[in-house]
Amino acid sequence: MTEPRDLIVSTVIPVSDMARSREFYEQAVGLTGEPAPGGHVLHAGAGTRLFLLDGSESYAGQAGWPLASFLTTDLAASVAVMHSRGVPFDIMDGDPYETDERGIADFGTTLIAWFRDPDNQVISIVQPT
Repeated sequence: MTEPRDLIVSTVIPVSDMARSREFYEQAVGLTGEPAPGGHVLHAGAGTRLFLLDGSESYAGQAGWPLASFLTTDLAASVAVMHSRGVPFDIMDGDPYETDERGIADFGTTLIAWFRDPDNQVISIVQPT
């Protein structure tokens, strides 16, 4: 496998407080991880990884869009599991999107929910329908 279309994609998430971010991603989100040069690597499904970039106080929290999206086959169940661990989801009333009381938006072909990490960075969970 050398073609980009065949490779697993990872993402880099800048964090201002590594201990706080690790606690959130490992305990509330439920990922496992270990130290890596320059930060901490977290493991998700199918070999995907999120890299928490340490020492990036000036970058953390700057993006106004999802820095990572988890793919699920049952968004309602994924949201319920994370909600039970204390993860709040964004509730929107139509500006720019409308969600239900759980934080799930229905775009017809896609269901999506957004939550924020300790640096207020947007992460999403997506279910194609």
